[in-house]
Amino acid sequence: MSLWARFPEVNTPDIKDMGLAGYVLAASPSLTDENFSHSLVLMVEHDRLGAVGLVMNRPVGRALHEVTTGPFVDGVKGTIPVLFGGPVQSGHVLIALFEGQEDDSRIRCTLGITPELAQAHLDGGPGWVRAFVGYAGWGAGQLDRELGEGAWKVCTPHPVIFRHHFAGTLWSAFAGEDQRWRRFVDRLPEHGWN
Repeated sequence: MSLWARFPEVNTPDIKDMGLAGYVLAASPSLTDENFSHSLVLMVEHDRLGAVGLVMNRPVGRALHEVTTGPFVDGVKGTIPVLFGGPVQSGHVLIALFEGQEDDSRIRCTLGITPELAQAHLDGGPGWVRAFVGYAGWGAGQLDRELGEGAWKVCTPHPVIFRHHFAGTLWSAFAGEDQRWRRFVDRLPEHGWN
C-alpha cells in the first residue's frame, strides 16, 4: 500500500463513528495548492456534511494582540500565537483551545472560547490556546475523495504541533514513514535552540 493511499485506520469503527476530528492530516508531497503544500491540518470536525480543520504549521510570527483588538484581547493577559489556519474566511480570527485525550490518540479542539477560559489555560491549565487567521474547509464528501486519491496522510496527533519553533520541520516528521521521532521529541528544548 502506498504511503499516501487511504490508510487502514480510516476504516476503524472509531473513525466511522467520529470521523477524523482530533487527527492530523499531512499533505501529500504532490499536493501543490499553495494553501496546503507541506501543511499539517488538525481536524476539528469531520462528518457526512463536510469537514473543518486548522493548519498547524504556518505561524504568522505575531501574537493575537498584534493582529486584532477587542473585548477578547482586552480580557486576556499573555501571549496567544497566531497561525494561518486556512483559506476559508481568512479575514476572520478564530480562537481555539486544544486538549489532548488521556490515551493521546486525538487532540480535541474547542472553538469560540471565552477570555476567562483562555486565561485559565494560559495560566498553566492543561492544553494550548492558539489564534488562527481563517480555517480549512471541505464540502460533503470532498475530504473523503481527497483521502481516497492519496492527497492526505492520516496521522496520530502529537503535542509537538504546538511548538511553533519546529514549524519548518513538522511536515516532514509527520509525513515521513520513520516515526521514531515520537519517542524522543519530548527531550528536545521546549522553546527551540537559542
